[in-house]
Amino acid sequence: ATPGAIVVAIICDRGDRYLSTGVFGEEHFSQGAGI
Repeated sequence: ATPGAIVVAIICDRGDRYLSTGVFGEEHFSQGAGI
C-alpha cells in the first residue's frame, strides 16, 4: 500500500474522532470527508 493511502486513512479516522470532541474545526473535517 502507498504511504499516502495510509496517511489518508489515518487522517479520516482521526478527523471523525476529533470532530466529536471538537478538537478540529469544520474545515478540517470537510477536507477529510471530501477525500
